[in-house]
Amino acid sequence: MRRNAAAAEVCSHCALTKSSMTADQSADSMPHADSIHLFLCGDTITGRGIDQVLPHPNNITLHEPCVGDARTYVELAERVNGAIPRPTEFDYIWGDALTELDRADVDCNKTRCQPNDDDRLAGW
Repeated sequence: MRRNAAAAEVCSHCALTKSSMTADQSADSMPHADSIHLFLCGDTITGRGIDQVLPHPNNITLHEPCVGDARTYVELAERVNGAIPRPTEFDYIWGDALTELDRADVDCNKTRCQPNDDDRLAGW
């Protein structure tokens, strides 16, 4: 995490330098860092009902054939794994992932998180 600002500065400087290069310049003349560590992750989907343990949960109504209340998924998870604190911090849903990213000393983390229950969506 501590290198994120430096990496962002290098990335934005390189982007500005590259876009302002004339036709007779090469990429070799661009300043660059020795290395940048990227973490790219796509379509990360959190567990059903996880919003119910966060500080500002969505509507509990689900439009599913078997479960109509999002809290049911929390109850099922607690039966298997034990009590889940309420409300929990926002980083709780990532489990060990944030610790592992810190340990890996990643410069830039890009994770696409796809919510699986959103009260803005109409039932199907």
